[in-house]
Amino acid sequence: MRALALAFFLCSAPALAAPPVLIGGSVAQTGQLADLSREYVRGLELWQADVNARGGLAGRSVELRLVDDASGARRAAEITSELIAEGRVELLVGPFGSPATLAAAVVADREQRIMVNATGAAENVHKRALRYVFQLLPPASEQALPVVKLAHLLGARTITVFAHGGGGGALDRLREEARLAGLALIDAGALPAPTLRPPNYPPLIAKLDRASVVLVFDDTPRLADVVRAMKHAGFRPRAFVAPNVLHADFVKRIGMDAEYSIGLSVYEPRARTRGNADFVRSFEAKHKRMPELYAACGWAAGQLLEAAVAHAGSIDTAELREALAQLETETVLGAYKVNANGGQRAATAMLVQILKGRREVIWPENFRSAEAVLPPPAWGRQ
Repeated sequence: MRALALAFFLCSAPALAAPPVLIGGSVAQTGQLADLSREYVRGLELWQADVNARGGLAGRSVELRLVDDASGARRAAEITSELIAEGRVELLVGPFGSPATLAAAVVADREQRIMVNATGAAENVHKRALRYVFQLLPPASEQALPVVKLAHLLGARTITVFAHGGGGGALDRLREEARLAGLALIDAGALPAPTLRPPNYPPLIAKLDRASVVLVFDDTPRLADVVRAMKHAGFRPRAFVAPNVLHADFVKRIGMDAEYSIGLSVYEPRARTRGNADFVRSFEAKHKRMPELYAACGWAAGQLLEAAVAHAGSIDTAELREALAQLETETVLGAYKVNANGGQRAATAMLVQILKGRREVIWPENFRSAEAVLPPPAWGRQ
């Protein structure tokens, strides 16, 4: 009779809840990268809350184990090894920044553990044969390539580049892509140092072609100074482009004269990327402000893991690795597709134009938040 009662109890008791999916990562919480990394953590935690409210991954809740690497690459490698050996994490999210990401990636790949490289854009991370590490951001050297697309849209035949410090790998890659596209890239060197009395650059501006796209790799004081000088000379190129156009200090320095300038961005809150409206709404509700790039990187890492689990139908490492290697999907950061080393092949920077004082995505077309104004009107006619 007692045996019968025990059997009845065991059969009628609810099944034990499945253990959570442990997602671990080495993330800077102290040291020089801590402030930037904090946004990354906020994005990850927001995704964790969201996915758990929707039932988790493969029916299991998600638990994050993020350990402070004190902004050190060597410590990031040690923590990644410890999380795998002792923490029993099933999935990994990469550290903040490329040096720590590379150090952790070597460990994750050696231990055959899936890791999403959410913030490492440096080319060297995925130059080696990595089979278990998958990149979200476009490589840093390719983030100026949309300027070639812009030149074609405008019918421009030249791109004139001013690059403080040479522009690095992005300029080399742009030069190669411009040549393949039949565009002339004119290397104009560096802008002269700003002075206290604008206009600073009348001889320089006199040499510029109005039909050219002007691209400047420089800080906001020089950018602001050259725009003032262009206005003084009544000169407008077909497009004025600079990554730092999107820095708040640029608009603050020159106000409405920043209108129609174009920046390059790998994330925009107004972009019509997959799930971005929901992400922005959730982030604003919790933090009372718009999200920035690194928060989006955290959310996008979760989006990618969700997509891979849905594709694979499980959290089995081999099946997830195959899914992540083959997936063509989209996150709030844009398109996702990787090469044989897990390096990004589909993601691209966006062209973002200042329109009515706001940052608006004008390219790619499917992410566009507003129609571009190209070419811009003459000074005094906007």
